[in-house]
Amino acid sequence: MNDTERVNCANNIKLLAKRQGKKMKDVEKHAQVSSGFIARTALLRSRSRLTPNALADIAQYLNVTVEFLMTADLTALSPMEEYLLKFLTKLEEDTLKGEMSWHLIKKSFLQHIPYEEVKQGKHPLLRVGKPVHVTVAKKAKVKTDLKGILLPIEYNPGEDIGATFSGDWFSAAIDGDATLYLTSVCYLKSSSPKATIFELYLLKKDALEPKSLCRTFDCNNSIVNVLKRLHEIVVKTHAHTILDDNTISILDAYLNKGKAKGEKS
Repeated sequence: MNDTERVNCANNIKLLAKRQGKKMKDVEKHAQVSSGFIARTALLRSRSRLTPNALADIAQYLNVTVEFLMTADLTALSPMEEYLLKFLTKLEEDTLKGEMSWHLIKKSFLQHIPYEEVKQGKHPLLRVGKPVHVTVAKKAKVKTDLKGILLPIEYNPGEDIGATFSGDWFSAAIDGDATLYLTSVCYLKSSSPKATIFELYLLKKDALEPKSLCRTFDCNNSIVNVLKRLHEIVVKTHAHTILDDNTISILDAYLNKGKAKGEKS
């Protein structure tokens, strides 16, 4: 943790404690540090440092993650943004621990979804937009697919923005009756036409449209950074072999069967 992060972390602890009606002496007692220790860590040239164990204890006491304490800039967040950031950092932590399972939705699959299915509402995160004219390096390029293009549901079908799938998408079940979708798209008529934009949607069971929770092009920097990290973690997770619980139980049964035979012989 560098000096800037250390000072920011101390300020976050003080601000969270105040908002939750908790006294700093109780926070410090829970972390087993001396009175005034956290205030000293907020001084730019201070040599005082919170240990990883102390940080973990404080995060638990304030009902947030360590990552939240270290990276959030609570002074720049509204109460709703703070709540969303708390959710994202918990999501990031659970993904790292393997407690949140993400399903891969391949880009190649997204690109070949029939337009008719989208029009029928079978894919709530997509809709059909009109063909667009896109200017690249002062040369007009026309999208030739007369059926239109697939766009995230949130955008007006009449918008002439031009969207492409930037990469694979991911989904994760949450609380049984809702699903999170982590998407990556590229808007060709944006100020940075090749830039990938990450978006997180929540789709409740039986809902007609998903709710956009956050996007990397119009959110607070603290939220943007966590959303980018979350996408990176999910991508890396799927770079390795993943076995679901049902598959593991089948393999375990086979392995145990082999052991049982060995014992009998």
